[in-house]
Amino acid sequence: MAGDLVSARLESNEKGPAASDLRLERRWRRVLFGSLEARKGQDVLAVDEAVANGEWPLSGAPKELDTGTPILATIAGERAHFERVVDPDRYLMERTLARWGVEESFPPELEEAALALAHDAGEGRRDLRQVTTLTIDGASSKDLDDALSVLPPQADGAIRVLISIADVDAAVPEGSPLDVAARARGTTVYLPDGVFPMIPRSLSEDRLSLLPDVDRAAVTVELRIDPDGVVTAADPCLSLIRNHARLTYEGAAAFLDRDEVAGVPEPARQPLRWLRAAASRLGAARKARGGIALQRGEVKLRCEGEGNPTEVVPLRETSAHRLVERWPAGWPLAACPPSTASKTSLTPSGSRASSTMPTTSGSRPLSAPGSPPGGSRLSKSSSNPPP
Repeated sequence: MAGDLVSARLESNEKGPAASDLRLERRWRRVLFGSLEARKGQDVLAVDEAVANGEWPLSGAPKELDTGTPILATIAGERAHFERVVDPDRYLMERTLARWGVEESFPPELEEAALALAHDAGEGRRDLRQVTTLTIDGASSKDLDDALSVLPPQADGAIRVLISIADVDAAVPEGSPLDVAARARGTTVYLPDGVFPMIPRSLSEDRLSLLPDVDRAAVTVELRIDPDGVVTAADPCLSLIRNHARLTYEGAAAFLDRDEVAGVPEPARQPLRWLRAAASRLGAARKARGGIALQRGEVKLRCEGEGNPTEVVPLRETSAHRLVERWPAGWPLAACPPSTASKTSLTPSGSRASSTMPTTSGSRPLSAPGSPPGGSRLSKSSSNPPP
């Protein structure tokens, strides 16, 4: 079926290449969508034709179900085992999720494991909680995973921008059941009828989300951008941050374009202006190098009833969207070689001070911004951060 990994013996004959001795090596699919049918008095599952041809022997289906009923089943060896009847109002959504192997929920044991994870107290992390930090997301977003901070221009005109992403690794141990489940899912899936997270919602939308007014473990990179738009330093570190302003794209754009302050609290207004200035520098430098801006249209589907799309709504890109796109979340993972990373501390004036990076109380100092404490993982070092 679709997605299976198989091995075979390839041969050539007068008709061309041929495969024989087919053997199933790995099957990643766990759930099948199809309809209940009867063949010679036995229940079978007529599987979604986009996934497999033919029918599977089916066990566990209630006797009162009519043939043709859409159902979900799990794969149990060479058979399918009945799980539940598909809600008619979610027919298309259920078929799509099963077709692409998207899991709606997590097993109870993983939900319990997520709730039992220890809170990261910030030991060994650069303490950035006093630096005004903000997030810019959609109004309905709950999984806030990246944040921005900025320090005033220095004497030479350089602006320091700090880009942070939630440090999931601080809570989810490598190789743990939660880590294995997240790797299997690969990404959070966004569909018109819902969001299906890579990790349990108790983590992605609560304990690890960069929600306002709570301390969060993060991976941060500090960029130093000179007046010509050149990034002269990129210093990554493990950090402890606090979100001081949860902004929406619409509110941030209204402030940047028309100076409307309703959607931006006072502490975030000047940092938002500095972020715009730094982003403008990068944009000008990129344009001077011959960079182009591709105009792309994005839309949102509105669905009703059984999940059928009824309206295509164009999404308007705002100045806030363009601002956020200047600071891709990949920056904190583009760790610079330790030899090029500088150790700095933050003073009220934003100037570079001692050669020791501040950490949270009782923690050991980092050996270098690009050298995380034992047990934490950054991506491989690179001298070429994302453009």
